[in-house]
Amino acid sequence: MADKAKELATIGCTVTISNLLETVATDEDRINGLDIADYLIRQLKASIPEPNNIPATESAKAPIRPLNREEQALQHLGNLNPNIYTLIDSLGLVSVMTGERLRTIIN
Repeated sequence: MADKAKELATIGCTVTISNLLETVATDEDRINGLDIADYLIRQLKASIPEPNNIPATESAKAPIRPLNREEQALQHLGNLNPNIYTLIDSLGLVSVMTGERLRTIIN
């Protein structure tokens, strides 16, 4: 390893040799020839939760409610002129019927 580092240095490369793998590798890891990539994969997999353990978000649990008449009319106007959506978002307009933020799509 040191010989290769010296050779690389002759062509302008800066090389740092680490013994990290030697200090953390088990006998089984050495027999199997694990390298730095194997350790990175192992570490990354350990830090990512299993799909079954990922909690559902509140929005995923919330029932989908259909657009009310006011929102349906707004959607029709938005289909004619999409700039109306920008206006609604910019002004933070709310529904007269519900007092909630106007929706232009079902969510």
